[in-house]
Amino acid sequence: MNESRVRAVVAACTTTTACVFPVFLAGGVAVQMGAELRYSPAGLGAAIAVNFAVSAFASVPAGRIVERFGPTGTGRAAIVLAAACLLGVGALAHSYPLFVVLLAFGGLGNALGQLASNASLAFHVRPGRQGISFGVKQTAVPLSQLLAGASVPVVALTVGWRWAWMAGALVALLAIPIVPSEPRTTPVRRTMRWPAARRTANPDP
Repeated sequence: MNESRVRAVVAACTTTTACVFPVFLAGGVAVQMGAELRYSPAGLGAAIAVNFAVSAFASVPAGRIVERFGPTGTGRAAIVLAAACLLGVGALAHSYPLFVVLLAFGGLGNALGQLASNASLAFHVRPGRQGISFGVKQTAVPLSQLLAGASVPVVALTVGWRWAWMAGALVALLAIPIVPSEPRTTPVRRTMRWPAARRTANPDP
């Protein structure tokens, strides 16, 4: 794969990692958070369920937004939403209901980020290489779980669980410049058909 395709795969991984990180971090620091915000394991399960429910219901309109505005802008917007969720929980979540609301907000970023990263791969990677590129992109989910777990002994148990959320927000924002841009000459609405046309006109070896 050439440089643009490698960047697209790396960007898809980082975008997905950032956007799914809030829900995994919620599980990782649940003991510390639960003690302060006074919620039970059942409350944690309900909060995570709300996050995934919002992500599921938002996926269809998010797909239309990606088709309308393209994977670059929507991918960066998804990262900003994830970072806002992380920062909001770390700085503002002083009650369980507010924590649930903020985590639900993170579900919007997850829906938009997943679809934007998929569209970016379809845009930049020719069909013959898309299988492996999507496979690499899926490693972002266990990577996000790994980072959430590692944040417990490294951050949550040393300086506090709130700093784990705020550090996650800072790291997520670092992914924004990695998201590749589409060529200005390519119409956004033809994004999903563009790779096939390019393959016919200029096939890769």
